[in-house]
Amino acid sequence: MAFEVVMPRLGWNMEQGALAGWRKKDGDQVRAGEILFDVESDKAVQEVEALESGTLRIPAGSPPIGTPVPVGTLLAWLLAPGEEMPAGPRAVPGAAAPAVAAPAAASPAATGKAAENTPASTGRSAPAPAELAGRPARRAISPRARRVARELGVEWGGIKGSGRTGRIVERDVRAASRASSAAAATGKGRPAAAAAALLTTEADAAELVRLHDQFQAHEGAAAPSYADFFVRMVGLALQRHPALNERGGRPDAVIPVHVGVSVDTEAGLAFPVIRNAQSASLIAISREASRLAGRARDGTLTAEERSGATFTVIDLGGFEIDTLAPAIAPPAPVLAVGRITPRQTLMLSLSFDAGQIDLGAAARFLQQVKHAVERPLYWIAGVI
Repeated sequence: MAFEVVMPRLGWNMEQGALAGWRKKDGDQVRAGEILFDVESDKAVQEVEALESGTLRIPAGSPPIGTPVPVGTLLAWLLAPGEEMPAGPRAVPGAAAPAVAAPAAASPAATGKAAENTPASTGRSAPAPAELAGRPARRAISPRARRVARELGVEWGGIKGSGRTGRIVERDVRAASRASSAAAATGKGRPAAAAAALLTTEADAAELVRLHDQFQAHEGAAAPSYADFFVRMVGLALQRHPALNERGGRPDAVIPVHVGVSVDTEAGLAFPVIRNAQSASLIAISREASRLAGRARDGTLTAEERSGATFTVIDLGGFEIDTLAPAIAPPAPVLAVGRITPRQTLMLSLSFDAGQIDLGAAARFLQQVKHAVERPLYWIAGVI
């Protein structure tokens, strides 16, 4: 199956990016997880890993190096042995097709690198559209989603994918399984369209403020931040409410919780990921968050350090903001923590995809986080 390599969205506000250079040449064998190319956005130059294995084929119409293109623009294909490259780049909805032009001559080195990685330099050409006529459209599904579909007995052919370029991912399969179960129990279907949902609650933060101040008095600048407290609380709460963790799983299983945390940088908010927050101590979380924040502000985060979040925490306290209302459903649930008021209360806002997560499950999760804020000692100690 041919897999599309597209311009990725490397941040919530990213609308376009420029290909900074290929790490592989047209025709090279690529393994999943290898660095495939670099992208230059308004934040930094970032490495992008291959999501699948295959032979890299760069079509003649691929955007030139250095040319900004919309997120989702086709850059190349990863093909199975003996597989032919589909016809040129498909259009990105709502955006002009990328120009077919020579690479930008920013420098002789850059021009040479661009020429080296184009199909014209290798003598290869894309097959004519007539060669592909009559072939059925292929629906892409990740290997993990395919395995989960087999385990749950879900027919995935009709599922609408929410991954990159419409690819079916694990959460789509699990949502389809839940919808099927609900329909079987009630005789009714449920809306398939995904929509952003927002739940808010006000928490008494007096105990949290007191605990935070005690840490500061003892540790000084090395004391955990409020965001660190919330990463610890979320990591524990998601073990009780796995449906809110993007990766899902059985309620009795230990599910990895990888939390993206907002960091304010000169280029805008960055979201480095703290991994395995379900088992990390508050101090370990604080140290890792501090390390990642420094790298985010320096623009040196690696692809691994900024990817794979199954949940996101955004600390709005420093901006004097109370709540965050999403315009679209986020790819993973987001807990926004508002400022602490003079009355020592704060607002908690949980935004999520209502097509993927049950409203009752989301409400119970948010209620548990509220209780953690109001009785933080039990949660920080892991006594829940």
